[in-house]
Amino acid sequence: MKKVYTAILFVFVAAMLIGCSEDDSSYDPSDGGTDLDTDTDACDDVVCDDPPDPECNDDQLLTYTGEASCSDGVCNYSYGVIDCENGCALDNTNTAVCIDACFNVVCDDHPDNECLFYEAFTNLKTYTDEPGVCQWTQDGEAYCEYSFAEIDCPSDCIVVEDGDDYCVE
Repeated sequence: MKKVYTAILFVFVAAMLIGCSEDDSSYDPSDGGTDLDTDTDACDDVVCDDPPDPECNDDQLLTYTGEASCSDGVCNYSYGVIDCENGCALDNTNTAVCIDACFNVVCDDHPDNECLFYEAFTNLKTYTDEPGVCQWTQDGEAYCEYSFAEIDCPSDCIVVEDGDDYCVE
C-alpha cells in the first residue's frame, strides 16, 4: 500500500511541476489557477482620435481637442474652457454653444429681390440660395445677412409690393 500512495503523490507533484514553475508570473493559485496577464496594458489597442463634442458645464463651454491620454482603457481628452456671459445651452443642431443674440436664430427666409435706383442706372438686387448668417448689433439685436448679387437692368426695374421686384427687358 505504501508504494500506491508514493505513486499517487509522485503523479500529483509531477502534475504540479509541469503545470507551473516558480518563474511563471501569470499563474495565481489564490484565484483558482487562472492566468494573470501582467504583460498587457488596457490601452494597448485603444486609439484616442475621436474627441467628444463640446459640452456645457453650467455657464461654461468645454471644447475638446484631439490631444488625449489613455488610462485604464479610457481616453482622456484635453479641453478648453470658455466662460459664457449669457449661459451655455444646446442650439438647434444639438451642439453646445455659448448663448448670444443669435442663439437658435435660423437665417433661411431670404428677402425679396429689390430694385436699386441710382442716378444714372437701375440694378436689381437678387439673393442667393445660401442660408444667411446671423449677426448682432451692439445693442444685442439679432439680424440675418444674406449673400446677394446686383444685376444691371437694361431698361427699368419694376417694384412689386410684397414680392420679388424684377427687371424690364
